[in-house]
Amino acid sequence: LGKQLYKLQNAFGAVLGVQDCWLVLRGLKTLQVRLEKASQTAQRLAEFFQKHPAVKRVYYPGLADHPGAETHKSQSTGAGAVLSFELESKEAVKKLVENVSLPVFAVSLGAVESILSYPATMSHAAMPK
Repeated sequence: LGKQLYKLQNAFGAVLGVQDCWLVLRGLKTLQVRLEKASQTAQRLAEFFQKHPAVKRVYYPGLADHPGAETHKSQSTGAGAVLSFELESKEAVKKLVENVSLPVFAVSLGAVESILSYPATMSHAAMPK
């Protein structure tokens, strides 16, 4: 097994470098407070979007009307920092994307930036309905 893991790590670069390890250790010190704040912000945004007339539906487990809200409450202490919402039309989506400066309009940056994505035309564009 060790030889197989070594081969995979060597081929795919699965071992962190010294600098990356140090950054992970440094980031762990503030992870809890950052996740709590991100979750609080997502909750506030979800509640705001839920009341907004241009928003058709909000998907966030921290909302009482979310289908998985009870399951979520029994398994977790926070609702997380990811939410999604539907607008009434493609035109409304286009208008939002054209007028927002934060977050960044992207599929994923694999980093700390907040992103806004439209999966129907981006990551899920090739998927059948």
